[in-house]
Amino acid sequence: MSDTMAAVLTALVAKGSAQSYLTYEEMNEQIPDDFSPDALDGLLMVLDEKGIELIDEADAPAKDRFVQEPPAKPKRASKTSAARDLEPDTRRIDDPVRMYLTQMGEIPLLTRPQEIALAKKIEMTRMHFRRRVL
Repeated sequence: MSDTMAAVLTALVAKGSAQSYLTYEEMNEQIPDDFSPDALDGLLMVLDEKGIELIDEADAPAKDRFVQEPPAKPKRASKTSAARDLEPDTRRIDDPVRMYLTQMGEIPLLTRPQEIALAKKIEMTRMHFRRRVL
């Protein structure tokens, strides 16, 4: 895990622990564009384990809406226990939806010619099946 990702994780966990929640907007501001889906999945697991709830900005307490904090700048940090939780293959996933989405993210998408070839093959197989049945 890169130092940037570890710093982002540490900052989000610290802020979420202080508030006992994080808004999606706060999380999106902190996460860099090159954050991988596996790292994001690990981040969500860490937040869940720490009891930090993700909520919409509209659901945040009214007092926090008027206090604007400057965005936290990532700083170099050593691997913390929260950062180690994001390393792949160290956690077992029990949520079937999360397992499905993780597996789907590993499968490459079809190209346009592959889709056309498969659609033609399906249509030919249907026609062949209908002829045999009739």
